[in-house]
Amino acid sequence: MKKISAIKGNVKRKTCDDTINQINFPHGLFEIHSYTLPIVTKKDKPKKIIIEIHRYKGFALVKFYPFHLKKNPKKYEFRGEKSLGYAVSLKTVYSIIHECILIMRDYLDENPEEFVGYVGQVDDKDNKRKREQSQRSSIYNTITTSVFENNNQYKFSSKKVFKEINLRLIRKIISKQENRLTKKQMENYRYFLSEFEKSPQILYTLMTETTLNKFNEN
Repeated sequence: MKKISAIKGNVKRKTCDDTINQINFPHGLFEIHSYTLPIVTKKDKPKKIIIEIHRYKGFALVKFYPFHLKKNPKKYEFRGEKSLGYAVSLKTVYSIIHECILIMRDYLDENPEEFVGYVGQVDDKDNKRKREQSQRSSIYNTITTSVFENNNQYKFSSKKVFKEINLRLIRKIISKQENRLTKKQMENYRYFLSEFEKSPQILYTLMTETTLNKFNEN
C-alpha cells in the first residue's frame, strides 16, 4: 500500500541568546515544526489551520490552532463556531486530526528512538459538561487508533497511563524483544517524565475541572 504523505512544513529553532525565545520556548522546548493546512468552512470560505510539532529532548508533542487566532494566548483551546468565528464540518475536524497523525508518523520515521504524542486540550465545553476526559482526547484516541491499528511498526502508551492529563504517546517498535524499549528509547522516556517533574503545575492545566477536583480530593 502506498504511503500517504503529510503536508510540508517549516522549522523554528530556539537560539540560546534569544531572550524573546526564552518566553516563546518554555519548559525545555527547543524547536517547533510548523505546517499550514488549508480548510473550508461550512459556508465554503477558505481558512487555515496551523499544525505544530513541539520538539523537546527525546520527545515531541503535536498541537494545532486556527491561523487567525495565532496571537491569542488560548489559541490551542478554541473550538466551535462561537469561539472560532466560523463553523466546520465533522469531516473537516477529522481531516485536521488525520493530518496531525500523518505528521506524527513522519516524525517518528525520522526520529525512531524518540516519542511523539498529543494532548487533547481541555476547553470550557468539557468543564461545563463535567467531562473527566476532554472531547478532543476522545476523538484523537479514536482516529489515531484507526490509522495505526493494523500497523505493527508503532506502539501506543496505554490509554490509562496519562488519561487524567489527556495525553497519549506513540513510539516506533525497533527493539527485537517484544514490548521492550531500546536503551535510547528508555532514556528519552525518562526525559519526557523529567519535564513534568520540573513543572508539575503543567499537569493541572491539562486536566478537566472534574478530574482536577477528584485529584485534589484524593
